[in-house]
Amino acid sequence: MINLIRLLTIVAILSCTTVPVGDNNPRITNNFNNIAPEIEVYLSEFNELTGLKSDNLTAGFGDLRLREGAIGVCFNFGKGKKEIEIDRWFWRGSSGISKKALVFHEAVHCLCGKGHSFHGKRYKEAKEEETPDTDDPKELEKKGYFPDKCALSIMHPKIQPDFCLKAHWNEYLKEMINSCAN
Repeated sequence: MINLIRLLTIVAILSCTTVPVGDNNPRITNNFNNIAPEIEVYLSEFNELTGLKSDNLTAGFGDLRLREGAIGVCFNFGKGKKEIEIDRWFWRGSSGISKKALVFHEAVHCLCGKGHSFHGKRYKEAKEEETPDTDDPKELEKKGYFPDKCALSIMHPKIQPDFCLKAHWNEYLKEMINSCAN
Protein backbone atom coordinates (compact mmCIF):
# COMPACT_ATOMS: atom_id res chain seq x y z
CA MET A 1 0.00 0.00 0.00
CA ILE A 2 2.84 2.40 0.82
CA ASN A 3 4.36 1.77 -2.64
CA LEU A 4 1.01 2.57 -4.25
CA ILE A 5 0.82 5.84 -2.31
CA ARG A 6 4.39 6.70 -3.33
CA LEU A 7 3.61 5.94 -6.98
CA LEU A 8 0.45 8.09 -6.90
CA THR A 9 2.39 10.91 -5.27
CA ILE A 10 5.13 10.73 -7.92
CA VAL A 11 2.57 10.61 -10.74
CA ALA A 12 0.70 13.57 -9.28
CA ILE A 13 3.78 15.78 -9.24
CA LEU A 14 4.99 14.91 -12.74
CA SER A 15 4.06 17.12 -15.62
CA CYS A 16 4.21 17.55 -19.34
CA THR A 17 5.04 20.46 -21.58
CA THR A 18 5.13 21.74 -25.14
CA VAL A 19 8.52 22.80 -26.41
CA PRO A 20 8.91 25.00 -29.48
CA VAL A 21 12.31 24.26 -30.91
CA GLY A 22 14.49 27.33 -31.15
CA ASP A 23 17.11 29.36 -29.34
CA ASN A 24 16.24 28.05 -25.87
CA ASN A 25 16.00 24.42 -26.94
CA PRO A 26 19.12 22.77 -28.33
CA ARG A 27 17.13 19.94 -29.91
CA ILE A 28 16.60 20.90 -33.54
CA THR A 29 15.62 17.60 -35.16
CA ASN A 30 13.34 14.78 -34.25
CA ASN A 31 14.71 11.71 -32.48
CA PHE A 32 12.28 9.23 -34.00
CA ASN A 33 11.55 8.09 -37.55
CA ASN A 34 8.03 6.81 -36.87
CA ILE A 35 5.51 6.30 -34.09
CA ALA A 36 6.38 3.61 -31.53
CA PRO A 37 3.76 0.82 -31.70
CA GLU A 38 2.93 1.16 -27.99
CA ILE A 39 2.05 4.83 -28.55
CA GLU A 40 0.40 4.23 -31.94
CA VAL A 41 -2.37 2.19 -30.28
CA TYR A 42 -3.50 5.21 -28.26
CA LEU A 43 -2.78 7.75 -30.99
CA SER A 44 -4.98 5.83 -33.44
CA GLU A 45 -7.83 5.95 -30.93
CA PHE A 46 -7.26 9.70 -30.47
CA ASN A 47 -7.37 10.19 -34.24
CA GLU A 48 -10.63 8.23 -34.53
CA LEU A 49 -12.25 10.26 -31.74
CA THR A 50 -11.16 13.65 -33.06
CA GLY A 51 -11.07 13.01 -36.79
CA LEU A 52 -7.51 14.37 -36.88
CA LYS A 53 -4.56 12.80 -38.67
CA SER A 54 -1.10 12.42 -37.25
CA ASP A 55 0.79 13.03 -40.50
CA ASN A 56 4.25 14.54 -39.95
CA LEU A 57 4.17 13.31 -36.34
CA THR A 58 6.71 10.96 -34.82
CA ALA A 59 6.59 9.58 -31.30
CA GLY A 60 8.77 7.48 -29.04
CA PHE A 61 10.40 7.04 -25.66
CA GLY A 62 13.36 8.73 -24.03
CA ASP A 63 14.77 9.73 -20.67
CA LEU A 64 12.64 12.84 -20.65
CA ARG A 65 12.43 13.54 -16.93
CA LEU A 66 16.21 13.78 -16.77
CA ARG A 67 16.41 16.23 -19.69
CA GLU A 68 13.17 18.21 -19.59
CA GLY A 69 11.76 17.54 -16.12
CA ALA A 70 8.54 16.24 -17.69
CA ILE A 71 6.91 12.92 -18.52
CA GLY A 72 5.63 13.98 -21.94
CA VAL A 73 6.59 16.66 -24.43
CA CYS A 74 5.33 17.81 -27.80
CA PHE A 75 8.25 19.16 -29.82
CA ASN A 76 7.28 21.50 -32.65
CA PHE A 77 9.95 21.69 -35.34
CA GLY A 78 7.95 24.02 -37.60
CA LYS A 79 6.61 23.33 -41.10
CA GLY A 80 4.09 20.91 -39.58
CA LYS A 81 6.73 18.55 -38.19
CA LYS A 82 6.05 17.54 -34.62
CA GLU A 83 7.16 14.87 -32.23
CA ILE A 84 5.85 13.40 -29.00
CA GLU A 85 8.41 12.09 -26.57
CA ILE A 86 7.33 10.14 -23.51
CA ASP A 87 9.49 9.29 -20.54
CA ARG A 88 10.27 5.59 -20.77
CA TRP A 89 10.34 5.11 -16.99
CA PHE A 90 6.96 6.71 -16.48
CA TRP A 91 5.54 4.52 -19.25
CA ARG A 92 6.90 1.29 -17.80
CA GLY A 93 5.34 1.94 -14.40
CA SER A 94 1.97 3.30 -15.56
CA SER A 95 -1.48 1.83 -15.97
CA GLY A 96 -3.20 1.66 -19.34
CA ILE A 97 -5.48 4.60 -18.56
CA SER A 98 -2.51 6.78 -17.50
CA LYS A 99 -0.69 5.91 -20.73
CA LYS A 100 -3.77 6.74 -22.79
CA ALA A 101 -4.31 10.02 -20.93
CA LEU A 102 -0.69 11.07 -21.48
CA VAL A 103 -0.76 10.25 -25.21
CA PHE A 104 -4.09 12.05 -25.62
CA HIS A 105 -2.77 15.04 -23.66
CA GLU A 106 0.36 15.31 -25.83
CA ALA A 107 -1.69 14.78 -29.01
CA VAL A 108 -3.90 17.74 -28.02
CA HIS A 109 -0.71 19.83 -27.71
CA CYS A 110 0.74 18.60 -31.03
CA LEU A 111 -2.31 18.15 -33.23
CA CYS A 112 -4.76 20.68 -31.80
CA GLY A 113 -2.26 23.35 -30.72
CA LYS A 114 -3.80 23.67 -27.27
CA GLY A 115 -2.04 24.51 -24.01
CA HIS A 116 -2.78 23.64 -20.40
CA SER A 117 -6.31 24.93 -20.17
CA PHE A 118 -9.88 24.16 -19.16
CA HIS A 119 -12.98 25.72 -20.70
CA GLY A 120 -10.85 28.43 -22.30
CA LYS A 121 -9.04 29.34 -19.07
CA ARG A 122 -5.39 28.59 -18.44
CA TYR A 123 -4.12 26.40 -15.61
CA LYS A 124 -1.05 27.58 -13.75
CA GLU A 125 2.06 25.70 -14.84
CA ALA A 126 2.85 22.42 -13.10
CA LYS A 127 5.39 23.81 -10.64
CA GLU A 128 2.84 26.40 -9.47
CA GLU A 129 -0.34 24.32 -9.69
CA GLU A 130 -1.44 22.77 -6.43
CA THR A 131 -4.60 20.98 -5.43
CA PRO A 132 -7.05 23.66 -4.29
CA ASP A 133 -7.47 24.00 -0.55
CA THR A 134 -11.22 24.62 -0.73
CA ASP A 135 -14.19 22.29 -0.73
CA ASP A 136 -16.55 24.85 -2.24
CA PRO A 137 -17.71 23.35 -5.58
CA LYS A 138 -18.08 26.78 -7.24
CA GLU A 139 -14.55 27.82 -6.22
CA LEU A 140 -13.17 24.47 -7.34
CA GLU A 141 -14.82 24.81 -10.76
CA LYS A 142 -13.45 28.35 -11.16
CA LYS A 143 -9.97 26.96 -10.53
CA GLY A 144 -10.50 24.06 -12.96
CA TYR A 145 -11.48 21.17 -10.69
CA PHE A 146 -14.40 18.84 -10.05
CA PRO A 147 -15.82 18.66 -6.49
CA ASP A 148 -13.59 15.61 -5.86
CA LYS A 149 -10.56 17.84 -6.69
CA CYS A 150 -9.79 16.02 -9.93
CA ALA A 151 -8.92 18.37 -12.80
CA LEU A 152 -11.74 19.43 -15.14
CA SER A 153 -9.56 18.81 -18.19
CA ILE A 154 -7.18 16.22 -19.55
CA MET A 155 -5.04 19.29 -20.35
CA HIS A 156 -4.13 19.91 -16.70
CA PRO A 157 -0.32 20.29 -16.52
CA LYS A 158 -0.07 17.24 -14.25
CA ILE A 159 -1.26 13.79 -15.21
CA GLN A 160 -4.24 12.93 -13.04
CA PRO A 161 -4.31 9.89 -10.74
CA ASP A 162 -6.05 6.80 -12.11
CA PHE A 163 -9.09 7.28 -9.88
CA CYS A 164 -9.67 10.71 -11.49
CA LEU A 165 -9.13 9.39 -15.00
CA LYS A 166 -11.61 6.57 -14.40
CA ALA A 167 -14.20 8.76 -12.67
CA HIS A 168 -14.13 11.55 -15.29
CA TRP A 169 -12.95 9.86 -18.50
CA ASN A 170 -16.13 10.68 -20.45
CA GLU A 171 -15.94 14.34 -19.39
CA TYR A 172 -12.25 14.45 -20.36
CA LEU A 173 -13.01 13.01 -23.80
CA LYS A 174 -15.90 15.40 -24.44
CA GLU A 175 -13.84 18.42 -23.36
CA MET A 176 -10.85 17.23 -25.44
CA ILE A 177 -12.92 16.70 -28.57
CA ASN A 178 -14.59 20.10 -28.19
CA SER A 179 -11.20 21.72 -27.59
CA CYS A 180 -9.74 20.19 -30.76
CA ALA A 181 -12.76 21.19 -32.83
CA ASN A 182 -12.29 24.87 -31.95
